Amino acid sequence: MLQLELHNAIWLFVVVFMLHDFEEIITVEHWAKRNESLVRSKHSKLADMIWKF
Repeated sequence: MLQLELHNAIWLFVVVFMLHDFEEIITVEHWAKRNESLVRSKHSKLADMIWKF
């Protein structure tokens, strides 16, 4: 059975988290452009916070 040392497990977590974060950065922008009108029409206060961010 493969046994990870603690420092290897921590680095693996960091790498996986960064890959996941980069994927979200890439896809959220595309999603926001497609759904901006829907979000703005249904949730005006939430939409203002999102688009200011």
